[in-house]
Amino acid sequence: MTKLFKQFASLSILCAFALLTFSPALVFGADITGQMGAPLTGLSLPSAGTGTAGEANTLKIIGNLINGVLSLLGIIFLVLIIYAGFKWMIAMGKEEEVTKAKEVLKAAVIGLVVVMSAYAIAFFVTSQLEKALK
Repeated sequence: MTKLFKQFASLSILCAFALLTFSPALVFGADITGQMGAPLTGLSLPSAGTGTAGEANTLKIIGNLINGVLSLLGIIFLVLIIYAGFKWMIAMGKEEEVTKAKEVLKAAVIGLVVVMSAYAIAFFVTSQLEKALK
């Protein structure tokens, strides 16, 4: 059991490291080649004297940040599904191990539903804010 936990922990740390490495590219909108360019050139916070350009840039950054966080949650869901499937496969007919795997799988699916709902709400809110600022 500890070997399985160590493998899962190693995979989780690897995924977290990869995500933290590439998250600035997700948030600041890197191109397909992976070159970030100048990520802070268009960053401006809205103030009393600015028009819609500063507000649009801020909304774009917030939208990219939300998409990055939701992508991270999707990766966590994928890791949990793989973990539950692996745990179910190595259960070898032990009912309590299968039950634990089913609980992890059920929790992962509930988490996915919550994440998808959060994405739908965030998409709706940002699209309505964008329409209101135009």
